[in-house]
Amino acid sequence: QMKHIFLLFFILCLVSVQAGRIYSSSVNIQLQRPRQFLMDVYTRPNRKGLVQHVRLEPGTAFTRPCWNLQSKHVGSVAINDPFVKISFYRTSDCSGFTINTFHGPDTLPAGGKYTSIIKAKSVSVTRIRPILLRDTDRFY
Repeated sequence: QMKHIFLLFFILCLVSVQAGRIYSSSVNIQLQRPRQFLMDVYTRPNRKGLVQHVRLEPGTAFTRPCWNLQSKHVGSVAINDPFVKISFYRTSDCSGFTINTFHGPDTLPAGGKYTSIIKAKSVSVTRIRPILLRDTDRFY
């Protein structure tokens, strides 16, 4: 009888720890998002060359803001929010087909080196919502 009570207590402790992990992971994702979106667009690879600082004020009501680029050469990009999609366009109003699209950390290649320069006139940013897994979807 005492073994069953101890086993039940142990299982309840495990369940509460798992629930705490899920809650803390969602809190950590919210803490990783910056208060203000910042992006630097460089004319040369590896964050070199002329830089254009792009800012989005907190609370701005835009769903997909668009900025015209000062230089048509884009060599590298630095962002402070991993949950964004960055799209570059040949037109100056972010319309038409995208030339190139980056998703958050994809702007920083694994090797740390940029090798290509794209030609674009405008850039737009779309926020991506992080996907939180349900407890039943997690694999440990």
